[in-house]
Formats: sequence, C-alpha cells, structure tokens
Amino acid sequence: MERRSACACHCHRQLFGFHIEEQSKTDFVLSQWTDRPLLYALYRSLVSLYTIGVVVYTAINNEYGVKIFIWLTYWSYYILATGFLIRALTVWLHVYGQKDKDRLRVPDRLLQLQWILQTLTCATAPVVCVLFWTVVYQGEGVDFTGINTHAVNLSLVVVDLFISRYPIRVHHFYVGMCFFTTYSVFTAIYWSTGGTNHLGRPYVYSALNYSQDPGYALIFVFSVTLAGAPLIHCVMYGLYRSRMAVWNRCCGAEEDGVQETLVALTTQSSATDV
Repeated sequence: MERRSACACHCHRQLFGFHIEEQSKTDFVLSQWTDRPLLYALYRSLVSLYTIGVVVYTAINNEYGVKIFIWLTYWSYYILATGFLIRALTVWLHVYGQKDKDRLRVPDRLLQLQWILQTLTCATAPVVCVLFWTVVYQGEGVDFTGINTHAVNLSLVVVDLFISRYPIRVHHFYVGMCFFTTYSVFTAIYWSTGGTNHLGRPYVYSALNYSQDPGYALIFVFSVTLAGAPLIHCVMYGLYRSRMAVWNRCCGAEEDGVQETLVALTTQSSATDV
C-alpha cells in the first residue's frame, strides 16, 4: 500500500510539476537551432535589457502612480521581464560553465523557476493583449508604453518561443488558470476594501465592476480563467510543436544522417580491422 501511494505521488509530481531531471538542462540555456551558446547569450542579454528598460520607463513615466500595481498589464509584464532576466543569467552561467571542464553550473531550482516563469509568460502575454485590444481599447492613440505592454510583449514571447529550446507541456495549462484566479481574487479584495482605479472609480477595469454588475464580472472572470487561459496555453503548445516539427524536418533528419554515417564508418572500420 505504501509503495502504491508513493508511486501515485511520484506520478502526480511528474504530471503537474516542473522537473528538470526529465529534460536535458541544455534545453533551457541553448537555442533550438544551434549548440553554440555565446550568440544566444547575447540575444538573451539584449532582450532582457530592453524589457528592464521598459519597466524602468513605465515606473518613471506613468499616470497611475502606485496604482500601476493594480493593472493586469503590469503584473504580466513584470513576470515577462523577470523571466527574461533569469534566462539571460542561466545562459551566461552555462557559457561560464563550459570554460570549466564543460560543466553546466546552473542550479536546478533556478531552471525550475525559469520554466515556471516561461510558462506564465506564454499564458499571460497573449491574454493581456487580446483583452486590451478587444475590451479596454477605445480607439484612442497608443503611446510607447501601450505598444510595448500590449503588442511588443507578445511579439517577444512568440519570437522567443521559436528561437529557444525550452519545452511547453500541455498539462501545465493550470499555471495560467492559477495566475488569473489570483488576480481575480485580488481585484475582488481590492474592490471590497474601497479601492479605486486611477480615475477614482470603484473598480480596476470596467468589466470587473462588482458593484454595478457583479453577474457580468463573475462571468468575465470565469470565462478568462476557465476557458481563455487553457485555450491560449493550447495555442502556445501548438506553436511549440510547430517549432519542433520544423526542427525535426530541417535539422533532425540531418543529425540522424550524420549518426547513421558514423555508425556505418565504425562498422566498416571494425570489419577492416578483423
């Protein structure tokens, strides 16, 4: 019985956890298209510096003051910027580790955190962009901050998905659901304690007006959490599978051919020696 319970617990962790030992560590520190990390590290650094620059810019130039922290946009963007920073760090750790007997000096916990943030970013950036352009945007002009937090962010995520080697697991859909549940609970608590948005209105977003139309607000929350987040995750998983399909077609067959050639040469050499 104890052995069965331990096996069930292990399977549960395998299904819902982020276990780096199941993946090659290099999947999180190399590009899908090359095993040379230096160029990839430079790319990682530039993207990280850019997103951090946007964070600093929005902290200095915004009309919300401290209420900037109530917006879903910035919750998502801060996760994105943190994730890109950690990815740059792990790649450079790998570059440094290669100089010391080719050892990868990246802690498993850091790679796990990177994987979780990557999964969160793939879930939140598309939802934020879709909700902004379909629900929030009223046709007025969009400034530098708006473009970067509602368009460029998604572009970075998609481009990074095709350049990087990290995996997306379809059963990790629950990560986005947990994030949007947490944010929804925050907006409800914020409203119940008398919180207002930057215009002094008793809600964060008009779609979450719990005072005037709580029914619509709850339907909106459940729609995003239970339908939108899993759907977006499946779309990103599909993009990941597309990347793998392209790589298998373009590079995988080439590697298989090289391996077959090496095996044939080895066999021929052994026969000659005999």
